Amino acid sequence: MFLRHTMDALSSFLTKNNWLLVDDDESNDNNDDNDDDDDDNDDDDDDDDDDDDDDDDDDDDDDDNNVENVLFFNAEGKVHQILNFYFLFLTHDELCDERIDVEEEEEEAKKKERKKKKKKKKKKKKKKKKKKKKKKKEKKKKKKKNSLLAIKP
Repeated sequence: MFLRHTMDALSSFLTKNNWLLVDDDESNDNNDDNDDDDDDNDDDDDDDDDDDDDDDDDDDDDDDNNVENVLFFNAEGKVHQILNFYFLFLTHDELCDERIDVEEEEEEAKKKERKKKKKKKKKKKKKKKKKKKKKKKEKKKKKKKNSLLAIKP
């Protein structure tokens, strides 16, 4: 029951952000119904289906604890992620907090990247400045040496 509420919260969260939640198990159940129509001639299969219904009640308890093959589609209909949820107990607020945390981490990573780039630029500038200064000194020395040589003869 709690998982169903959580999945509803997840679904509404994704819908708000233009994402579509599709449970792959439900689509497989629809395909199973179509397969049963083909096997109408077998009476044994119908009896097995009744037994399966009893088992399905037990399976529902398992479904409360895990939901497999949940597909996320973005607004353009492309599959974004295929995730298996096991014991997913997140409320809508926690999902929002999770998203905010991820956004903050991304911002921090970008800031660090910018700082690294700035440091590299500063180092390059310093190196260029040092090279220029060194060249200038060498030029001065050469000029001085040449002027002294010109005076000596």
